[in-house]
Amino acid sequence: MLLEKLGKERVEAYSFSRPSQSKLGYQLLALVNAGRFTLYHQAGAPRAIYEECWSQINQARYTLPASETINFFGEPSEGHDDFLISLALCAQALEAMIQPARCQDKE
Repeated sequence: MLLEKLGKERVEAYSFSRPSQSKLGYQLLALVNAGRFTLYHQAGAPRAIYEECWSQINQARYTLPASETINFFGEPSEGHDDFLISLALCAQALEAMIQPARCQDKE
C-alpha cells in the first residue's frame, strides 16, 4: 500500500523470510553491541509510545535455529513486537545508507 501511494523513491519493500529476518536481527545486534543504538524520549512526545517500545525491547526473545541464523521475536502472550521489528528495519535502512569509501587511483 505504501509503495503504491508513495512510490519506489520513498519506500523500499522488504520481504520477510527466515534469512532476511535473521539479517535484520544481526544488524540490530551489531548496532547495539557497537554502542550505536540510542532511543531518546523527546519532550512532548507521548510517553506511552516510548514506554511500549522499551517494553517490547525488554520482552524480546531469540532462538538460534541453525548455524549463523537468529530468530528474534516478542512472545504473543506478552504483547506485540511491532516496535522491535521497526527498530530492526531502521538498522537495515542505516545499513543501506552507508556506502563504503571509494579509493581513487592517483595517476
